[in-house]
Amino acid sequence: PCISITGNAGKTTTKDLISTIFLKQDSTLCVDRNYNTWYTSGEILQSLCDHHKMYVQEAHEPHAESVSFMVQPNAVLITNVERAHLDETGVSMDAAVKATLKITNYMKPDGVLFINQDCPYLSKETFDDFNVIRYSASDNSVDYWAENVVNHGTYSTFTICSKTDEPIDAVINISGIHNVNNAVGAYAVGRYYNLDSKEIVEAMENYKPGGIRQNLVKAKDCNVLVDCYSTTVLSTMAAGKTLCEFELGENSDDFAPLREPLLFTKLYDKMPAGAT
Repeated sequence: PCISITGNAGKTTTKDLISTIFLKQDSTLCVDRNYNTWYTSGEILQSLCDHHKMYVQEAHEPHAESVSFMVQPNAVLITNVERAHLDETGVSMDAAVKATLKITNYMKPDGVLFINQDCPYLSKETFDDFNVIRYSASDNSVDYWAENVVNHGTYSTFTICSKTDEPIDAVINISGIHNVNNAVGAYAVGRYYNLDSKEIVEAMENYKPGGIRQNLVKAKDCNVLVDCYSTTVLSTMAAGKTLCEFELGENSDDFAPLREPLLFTKLYDKMPAGAT
């Protein structure tokens, strides 16, 4: 089976969580980093071999239909639709939603569509042609949702609930309600493919973000949240909200979210010890 993931934000984290889940179970080919355009997807697709049992492909929203045409997904997950990339997907939000949903144009007839119910632009969309599974970080009216969410700074704990399974506690080594949402979506995909609940949450607990995504690192006795990959409004707001939820030490000073990672080098020597 092939799973395609798209959306303005969260698609790479969700893709990596899904890949982590399936890699524990079977041979899985996953698109590297955020190789999500039609030409980089084609490059990864050529690595698909007979021994691969699962293929996980991220799709950049403006290229969603082209990627769908190439990979012919059995399942599609849409994290959200926001105002990013309006220059590529259309001049209005309606056009952006329609452009993103084109990823379903080449989905297999018996395919399944996973929708993030927390996205206001997707929550009211209806889909008559697909089996639809909806997930949320809090809405208990959908198929999968989270309860008891606690941000511990370096990790998050929560309980995943569903209409069919017993609630199960989960831990992810990243912070923020947006990442809890991503994890619930990944869990829903795993359960759809009949993976064991406990093995899914164990795999997600072992997930660690790569590159400069969502890493809490020590630098000169300071705690630095390195999350500089995406500068969309949605991602920036989520990162800022997560940062505001950190518990600061006694000697902590004010902080400022930085859009440009290189600016950190100018502030590094001025940061007080223990600052976040």
